[in-house]
Amino acid sequence: MMRDRNELNSLGAGIIAALAVLLAQIASAIAPPPPDGATCAPAPPFAVSLSQAAAASTPVPAATPRPARTPVASPSPMPAAVAIAALPALTRPDDPPANHDLLLVEGAALPLVIPPPCQVPFDQRRRDPCVPLLPPAGSLCVSGAVGDGRFDPQAPPAFAFEAGRVVLRDAQGNVVLDQVQGFFRLDDAPLGLELICPTITSLEDVGPDARLLTAQCTNRGEDGWTISGQVTDGGLAAADSVGLEVDGPGGARVPIVGSLARGAIIVRTPPQPGG
Repeated sequence: MMRDRNELNSLGAGIIAALAVLLAQIASAIAPPPPDGATCAPAPPFAVSLSQAAAASTPVPAATPRPARTPVASPSPMPAAVAIAALPALTRPDDPPANHDLLLVEGAALPLVIPPPCQVPFDQRRRDPCVPLLPPAGSLCVSGAVGDGRFDPQAPPAFAFEAGRVVLRDAQGNVVLDQVQGFFRLDDAPLGLELICPTITSLEDVGPDARLLTAQCTNRGEDGWTISGQVTDGGLAAADSVGLEVDGPGGARVPIVGSLARGAIIVRTPPQPGG
């Protein structure tokens, strides 16, 4: 009986995964990009996943205190699990995460369907990515990049992604969480690509307006795919652009390179300490 139940559970999970892929394919076909002049959201927010943060396995060590002549009791760093669980209640009503293009979500941030890409005015690209929090928390900062777009407004590929370093500090400035979060979604039916990448495995700064990233993916349910390369926020100087490569089993390689005709890539850079 137990074996039969396990087999049914496995079959059910496989059916759900297949339906998710099918739904994404249908949505891509029936949801073309909005026409020119359509009203769009001001900027794609970075969705901080509380469940992913809570699953962080390695706590950040507390800084070693400087020796003092007279012992001084210093507050212990706020436990990460406590900080993450309390985070929604520690946001300030006068300066919420939305003011910093941040969104707190309980589950995974990965979208099943890629949203219609929209243009983002330059004055909405440079918001402070650090959110002040109520005590005993201090601040939540997310550096990295977020974006969605198309090279051709009426044709694939279409993509959406976020890749950021989430840093949570307590009221004394101690780091209680330092974690890379994000996802990548890419649809290009003519090339046989429907990448679902729930995890960003590496993130690197390569300048004030560009980031290198790598994500592990499945393609139409097949494991063993990755997407990696550079995303660039052109700002006022140039169009936003990507220089990516998709690698699959058996040596498959597909370049995804171009400037965005619709959409935006926004690089988030917190201010430097003392700056």
